[in-house]
Amino acid sequence: MRHLPAIVSGRGRWVLPMADRSACFLAEFLLAEDRTARTGPLADALAADPPWLLWTLVSAAGKGRQPPWTVSGAAHWLVGNILDALLGVGELDGPSSSAESDSADFSDLVFESFEVSHLAAALVSKESAAARDSAWLGGLLHNAAAWFARSAVAGVKAVPEALARWLASRPGEVAGGIARAVAIVAGEQHAPELEDDVAAAREFAGRATQAWAATTSGWSVSLPVLAARMGRLDQLERRFRETLEREKLDAMAELAAGAGHEINNPLAIIAGRAQLFLQDETDPERRREAAIIVAQVKRAHEMIADLRLFARPPQPEPETTDLAPLLDGVLADLAPQTAERGSVVVRAGHSGPVSAVVDPAQIRVAVHALVRNALEATGHGGRIEVELGADDAYAEIRVADNGPGIAEDDRRHIFEPFFSARQAGRGLGMGLSKCWRIVTAHGGRIEVDHRPGGGAVFVVRLPREEAGD
Repeated sequence: MRHLPAIVSGRGRWVLPMADRSACFLAEFLLAEDRTARTGPLADALAADPPWLLWTLVSAAGKGRQPPWTVSGAAHWLVGNILDALLGVGELDGPSSSAESDSADFSDLVFESFEVSHLAAALVSKESAAARDSAWLGGLLHNAAAWFARSAVAGVKAVPEALARWLASRPGEVAGGIARAVAIVAGEQHAPELEDDVAAAREFAGRATQAWAATTSGWSVSLPVLAARMGRLDQLERRFRETLEREKLDAMAELAAGAGHEINNPLAIIAGRAQLFLQDETDPERRREAAIIVAQVKRAHEMIADLRLFARPPQPEPETTDLAPLLDGVLADLAPQTAERGSVVVRAGHSGPVSAVVDPAQIRVAVHALVRNALEATGHGGRIEVELGADDAYAEIRVADNGPGIAEDDRRHIFEPFFSARQAGRGLGMGLSKCWRIVTAHGGRIEVDHRPGGGAVFVVRLPREEAGD
């Protein structure tokens, strides 16, 4: 029996157990070339290990994230945050007297988790697949208080506050099924019509608990060392990509600054001559053609102005800013465009306050560009999720859409001025380039990834304190 990294919240510290087979799976998962491709097996592994699932959700809730009420939702979160979560606090091998005693200490809770989850899913079997998944998750976690009471090694024994808030948000349509399953398993409610379901739940719980408690012989991989090394490797790769991206865009910015100045001069002459022709010309067709020249010169001038802004942006004027109302204000500004397109924008995560030391005007421009980009990508009737989260060091703004996504080859170009990933439904322009420039000028970073099931996810991370504070 292994132990997960310690959960620390306030004065409390808890060490949850982890099944040997889960530790083996996790080692293989960390070494996988494409972890995203293993999201499905990871969801199955979480569903077969209640304390690991509980640890995953308290880790997510502690970072201000609100995973969907499904096991697959927890798996999607863990795929993108596995190393940060494992290396956050504590060690993977907590103190233990013996594997057998650890297993005996927790097997009754594991059995109860599996029995309730199986029965709760059966009780909502006529509902949607999502409701059954939520009922399964809720059943596995219904005894969270007992898990934390038994695994406490310091301070209070209550469920961490962030997780308690998340548990209280469970969907109403499955809460009744979970409550009834708990009552039946506890013998507080008699249901003769469900005898077969109850027997099936107990049989399943017995098999699942036995598999959870089984030891794995010959397993010698050290998870703490493996996690630390994979974390360093991922960090080096990310820094290399970020440095390469930054230097490439900086070089483009230098070119834009020089070229913009040189191109503006002939454009001014062309516009001046066209306006002179327009003043003296009486022929309607020639006046129309001269007006087109003036309009197109103005358009080119605006493009160059955008390029020069990208090349030489104004320095941020940072101040402590609550990002929650800033985010809500941007969404309100874009509401007419959202309604016109028949799209839906869902605001998730923290409702506030989430403070960061930023230039509010510039960050508003950056968020506006991200959401507008998502609107253009999804077309008519799209769905966009805008989520605000935070940890001790960074505030995080996450914009996810259900559009066609971004091809792998296009991701390294997505922040280049006027790059067009037309197959992704994203048009020419400077929106994402300006967003990148603003975020990096604040000492933050912006990442882009695909979304499970289709679409794109842009994540902006901004420091909550000014550098040097």
